[in-house]
Amino acid sequence: MVRNSEVSFASDNRYGVKHQALWMKILRKLIFCIVLVTFCFISPIQVHAVNEGGTCKKAGLTTISGASTLICRKVGKSLRWTPRAARTSRAPGPVFGFSASYSNLLGISLWWSPPLDRGTSPITGYRLEFHTLSTPWLSLPSNLSATLTSTVVRNSELSGYTLRFRIAPVNSFGVGTFTESVWVYYPPSSDGGTASTTSPSPQTSITSSTSTTTIPRTTTTQLQTTTSVTSRTVSQSNAVKTAASYLRSSSFSRTGLIRQLQFEGFSLDDSTYGVDAQNADWNAQAVKTAASYLRSSSFSRTGLIKQLQFEGFSNSEATYGVDAQNADWNAQAAKTAASYLKISSFSRSGLIDQLVFEGFTSAEAEYGVSTTGL
Repeated sequence: MVRNSEVSFASDNRYGVKHQALWMKILRKLIFCIVLVTFCFISPIQVHAVNEGGTCKKAGLTTISGASTLICRKVGKSLRWTPRAARTSRAPGPVFGFSASYSNLLGISLWWSPPLDRGTSPITGYRLEFHTLSTPWLSLPSNLSATLTSTVVRNSELSGYTLRFRIAPVNSFGVGTFTESVWVYYPPSSDGGTASTTSPSPQTSITSSTSTTTIPRTTTTQLQTTTSVTSRTVSQSNAVKTAASYLRSSSFSRTGLIRQLQFEGFSLDDSTYGVDAQNADWNAQAVKTAASYLRSSSFSRTGLIKQLQFEGFSNSEATYGVDAQNADWNAQAAKTAASYLKISSFSRSGLIDQLVFEGFTSAEAEYGVSTTGL
């Protein structure tokens, strides 16, 4: 009996060892599968070392490098690892009140106010460009520091042209939003374009080395003679329809609408024909434009007049449009002062000076600053 029990025990023991070995084999296979699946789901950016500025393969991927979180972004023409915080970095917004005028003593004077939105790093300077209707935008060599708010353009190579300028603030993250000026005629002269010469009026001449094109102001009598349906070309008819469509949906100055039609691909002659065929009340258009600006931002009276002139309205049209608003310029000064304090710090006198620079009177500026508690 003892022998049989010993035999039975030995048999059970062998069965237990075999059973244990089988489970160990299954466990090893299970562990191997888990490791394999985990390896397959690990992103290559977690397997290989990643450094800031290194190349990556897909925009939007993220990884951790040391204490920094990096994200794959397009830099230039290639994908690079950049700090996640760089997402909030941006160039500055547009300047305010960019204006251009010609003086026979100085040349073309440009002035502006610094942008309210300076981006995410200090402004280091400004980029200035110009063009005519026959040229693309060209860079104007200049060293405009961040502290400047005006400059004078004197260049004999530009004399004899009607020019338009644009300017954009620059910070360490790039060139900001451009703001364009009105067209300015730079008279030719023997001393580099600074002699006393009156600007062309009531028409704007665009002169190049090969041809001269004029934007005439057509009278009502001419309109009655030249805008009959039978005498229109197909392109002129389309220009008339397009100009009418724009005026139904928005407000324009005469020159602004002509430029818009040119942007749409119409020739200068067809664009002029289409705009003049509207027989529009440009004073009324100035009223609409001024109201639109006051709905979206705050301005001084002179600042808003300059803004409408920038849009292509004449001084008399711009003045009419602004005065028709019957705006409370004290309230506008208060809004402007509050907007400045949101983005920067000022002393009372410093903020008053800034509002006076924006075109507010001393009394309006003092009122506006007083509402902020300074």
